[in-house]
Amino acid sequence: MKEILVSRAALKNNLGAVRARAPGLTLIGSLRSDAYGLGLIPAARFLYDEGVRFFAVESAGDAARLRAEGFSDVELLLTRSTSDPEEIETLLDLGAAATVGSQEAAVALAGIADRRGTVAEAHVRVDTGCGAYGFAPAEADSIAAVFQYMKGIAVSGLYTVYDPAASRKARHIQARAFGEVLDKLRAAKLETGLVHAAGSSVLLTDHGAKDPLPLFDAVRVGSALTGHISGRVSGRKTGLIPAARLISRVAEAGWRPAGAKPGGKRLKAAARVGIVPAGTADGLDVSVPPASRRALWAEFRRRWFSSGPVLRLADGKRLPLLGPAGPDFTAVRIDHLSVQVGDEVYADVNPIYCSGIPRRYTT
Repeated sequence: MKEILVSRAALKNNLGAVRARAPGLTLIGSLRSDAYGLGLIPAARFLYDEGVRFFAVESAGDAARLRAEGFSDVELLLTRSTSDPEEIETLLDLGAAATVGSQEAAVALAGIADRRGTVAEAHVRVDTGCGAYGFAPAEADSIAAVFQYMKGIAVSGLYTVYDPAASRKARHIQARAFGEVLDKLRAAKLETGLVHAAGSSVLLTDHGAKDPLPLFDAVRVGSALTGHISGRVSGRKTGLIPAARLISRVAEAGWRPAGAKPGGKRLKAAARVGIVPAGTADGLDVSVPPASRRALWAEFRRRWFSSGPVLRLADGKRLPLLGPAGPDFTAVRIDHLSVQVGDEVYADVNPIYCSGIPRRYTT
């Protein structure tokens, strides 16, 4: 039996780290990818209890689940531009805001809203170099047309996505391109609503820089809740701690002779070996792909000098690995420890890589 334990205390710490770096800004809870593996509904409930009243989702189905679970007084935004009539109808039924990232999406949204005799709320997305959705900065006139001529659309926000995998120089180029669009719209006396650009990864890795990126009105809080963010931290501490822990048990324990390779590492002498039925398919030793050559080298060094994930007993004692984690099991040496079949084993993991394993929230 395996499960993922999610620590509310760690979530609170991580949310606090974001809040400390974004004072006075609106927090948008990003719940994409099942809330980055934390679980859509429990993560939303945690954020709601912490005062977050704006959620971003990646599917109309997730928006419907949130409404069905009682989140009737929160703002919902689909952060994926869509021209699909069924999705648009669902968003209108739920009172959720759509993302408009192209002329086609604007026409589709306005047309359905007009037919229903209503006005659709939307945020306009500008693609400055990250993502598959959004108007190009050069399409400022087309963006303005959404504000001016699409009577079935009420624009309540404008946003872009800073690329967490890009260099700081590249992100500043993004910020300038977005700022130019923003300036053109405001020069035309258009009300842009809530303006946002940074996710929690960029917020935390950029914090303390001499020339910080503009954050505008809001920050999207996503992967930082898990304690795992992408991008380069440049040596600055983020204040995050891992929020998810994979729990498994020792499924087999026995002596193996010298020369045996129970986990891919040849034994020099006879040893008592334990088998933990958890591996890379369960999220062990899986990390975000390196975002740069520097990060790639750091990841190479980590894997060269470390044989795999850190597995510990319930009392915190580390279990020496006998080779890297396999897809579905990990072999550990236990002859120097009082370990029996059934003993609990845990490892800190990034929950987005732990699909199919039940989640349980703890204090």
